[in-house]
Amino acid sequence: ADNKNFVAMVDEVVIFPSQDLEAHERFGVHGQCLFVVRPDHHVGFRCEPIRPGAVWRYFRQACGISHGKKEDAPPSSAVFDPLPAFVWTCIL
Repeated sequence: ADNKNFVAMVDEVVIFPSQDLEAHERFGVHGQCLFVVRPDHHVGFRCEPIRPGAVWRYFRQACGISHGKKEDAPPSSAVFDPLPAFVWTCIL
């Protein structure tokens, strides 16, 4: 971010207030959460709770943005759990 809080490649920021229970239910959010939606409208990154270091790591790894900020967050799991994907496929 620059001194005016502009971040390259971020076109829009949408915030759902905590009172918007329909949005929380629809997106499966149980607390403070952040989604990065790619230009092709797919979720590229989800962070619950919000961890700035994890967000910076995503932008470095996925977008090649070098930011120089500390990526102070635990690493993502190296194991994929297919059960949630299977359940959501069956529901939808």
